[in-house]
Amino acid sequence: MRSPNLLGSLRLPENGLGIVRARTILGSMRMWDLPFDEAAVNQVVEEICSEAAPGLYVLVEESGHRECVYVGQSENLRKRLLDHMSGSQHSRSRCSRWSRVLVFSDGRCASQSDLNEEVRLSIEDYLCEVFRVNDYDVSTKSTRQPRYGAYYDLIIEKIKQEIDSLLLYSGRIRRLTGKVEERVVDSKLLKEIIENKGYRIIKWGKYYGKIEKDNQTLDVVIREGSFKNGEWQVTLRDDSKQIIESGRGFLLVPRGGILFAPSSFIKSILDSSSSSVFKNNTLDLFIRFQEQSACIRYKSYESDASPHLLMPRTVPRKSSRPPSRDVEVETPAGRWIWTHDTKQQRQRFKLALRHRCKNIGGRRRRSKIKRK
Repeated sequence: MRSPNLLGSLRLPENGLGIVRARTILGSMRMWDLPFDEAAVNQVVEEICSEAAPGLYVLVEESGHRECVYVGQSENLRKRLLDHMSGSQHSRSRCSRWSRVLVFSDGRCASQSDLNEEVRLSIEDYLCEVFRVNDYDVSTKSTRQPRYGAYYDLIIEKIKQEIDSLLLYSGRIRRLTGKVEERVVDSKLLKEIIENKGYRIIKWGKYYGKIEKDNQTLDVVIREGSFKNGEWQVTLRDDSKQIIESGRGFLLVPRGGILFAPSSFIKSILDSSSSSVFKNNTLDLFIRFQEQSACIRYKSYESDASPHLLMPRTVPRKSSRPPSRDVEVETPAGRWIWTHDTKQQRQRFKLALRHRCKNIGGRRRRSKIKRK
């Protein structure tokens, strides 16, 4: 789970053109919230860089009963945004629905920016996911999947943290995609919980396990699931499908309250759709965790799985750290807790408030504020 509040955010009041500027205190990402008109777009792009500036943008429609967004990315933000406003009469009529635009950039030109094509594509997909979780109507079409190495994983994760902080502080979103109560439970802790329920573990792996109770050996299908549109998708095929069809075993999803559903329960949900459902090559189940409950869905058939949660409440994370010092921060998005887990993080926070942090070539340089 990311902790966007540790980065902090600064937000300036709206200026004469209706532009609101924000940036992270301990990061390099900046966000502009501006009206979707040519004068505001030109001023923001000039602030970012005099050359072609890469970045991401979110077109926002605030009218209507549900807010709609379009997420995009470009190596040249000015050209892309002006293309949205110009072009054919048909394209202009479609763009007239957008009232504001959010622009994300690290303030550097294309030759020095971390926002290359692979990073932008990954962040674009992430922004679509974030806005869907927050009940926005996302009209962005699917994009190609980027390919990148471990180095870019670190950069992308850092940018995601900063975007979370900026969007939360601005009040545009109230929920993140990876909620604490849905994180994967540690395997060692998971086995302890199952043993405390009276089961003896015979064999345990990443995807399958065997347990024993009352002299009966039962198979366990272990699936972490993949997050899609606010639900966790679990795919059953081959051996896992046979275990569910036999009705003698369990489906274990080690997230949230730890779903430990009997195969007979899963089979009843699948059989409700069709008597020949197990003839399909794959079966996709969708699981939705809530604070103290869970729900399983197959196509349009849905069932409450709360009785099959091993721990209805969130599993606490084990930590040897001393108690953290929390600071309550009042933001437009509500009251948030700014947590400083270590002495180093507290010192960095105080230093950032006393100094201006500048990013030059990927390295942070601090310059003291002159006192009168």
